[in-house]
Amino acid sequence: MFTQHLTHFKWVVFFLTGLSIASCQFEDEAPPEQSSFDDYIDGYFVVNQGSDLNETGSLSFVYYDDNIILNTIYQDKNQLALGKNPQSISVHNNKAYLVVGGDNEVKIADAISLIREAWISGFENPKYFLGISDTKGYVSQQGADGTNSSIAVVDLVSQSVSKTIPVGMGASRMVLADGKVFLCNSGGLDDNNTLSIINSSTDSKESDMILGYNPNSIVKDKNGKVWVLCGGKKVYDADGDIIPTESTPGSLHRINPSSMDIETTMEFADLENAPRSLCTNNPNQTLYYISGNYIYSQDADSDNLDEETVLLGNFYSIGIGPNSESVFVTKPGDFSSRGNIIQYSLSTGEVENQSTVGIGPIDFLFR
Repeated sequence: MFTQHLTHFKWVVFFLTGLSIASCQFEDEAPPEQSSFDDYIDGYFVVNQGSDLNETGSLSFVYYDDNIILNTIYQDKNQLALGKNPQSISVHNNKAYLVVGGDNEVKIADAISLIREAWISGFENPKYFLGISDTKGYVSQQGADGTNSSIAVVDLVSQSVSKTIPVGMGASRMVLADGKVFLCNSGGLDDNNTLSIINSSTDSKESDMILGYNPNSIVKDKNGKVWVLCGGKKVYDADGDIIPTESTPGSLHRINPSSMDIETTMEFADLENAPRSLCTNNPNQTLYYISGNYIYSQDADSDNLDEETVLLGNFYSIGIGPNSESVFVTKPGDFSSRGNIIQYSLSTGEVENQSTVGIGPIDFLFR
């Protein structure tokens, strides 16, 4: 498998143990950090989960020009802490929806100024927000005990939860396609191998589609097809070695949302790695994901697993910039000190920028 990776290398970035990128490349040219600007455009948001012990969750914004970094921007704008363990940020109808899992809230702010407008409570371990219409949104939530997952239907006018839709365990990321919401049931505290299909007009679950185990990320491509990345089921013995007969490999699936056919299923050869963090570039032609210590690319028109290696490194999650020329990676470290976002050129593999953000950076939103 390693030989195959070397065959497909476009370029490789090596990390030296015990030596950070900041110390070897950025020590004399740290980007400026500001406390507050008037608006948040021409850059990207970073959700910093914070530690599990303290309410240290925060939101950062990094401007593309000059790599200006603004940390704790929600707190600075509103004189209020963002809250414990924020999970994600989405923009819908010029409003930013910040899902704060530790507080069981979704906080709503103006998407440009980030001034708080409202907040919605009553969720149970919420993860992601998806705008459905001008008056409705969905929030995936995994339940107070991590086992009773559902979709909370949010009335955006009254800013309240109007109903819940039971789904599979570990409700996570979702997309809207052809009037249906495709929801990853990522397993949560156990394993799950389903994708829940929800009618966005009636707010009811139509079916559960069987895929690989533990679907964790989902995107739409240029043709409107839905791609789902599954990490696979991993079972280990007492020594920490994987049990092949009880484990399953990761898989990548392409679904036609009109016919509801699974057009292709691609299984990974490596049983131990759990591929994750599927994303796409601006034309939605190329998909990117992490598997092991590699970032790979996949052409949306291909029926076979390309496994085209893009980058080597230890990354938590990835995102592709709006110009499709850069890949942004999160390096949260130990989730107790400030993490980093590193921007690499997709054409050369060179580091273009590094940004030190809050504790535990886990999610992007590009503007």
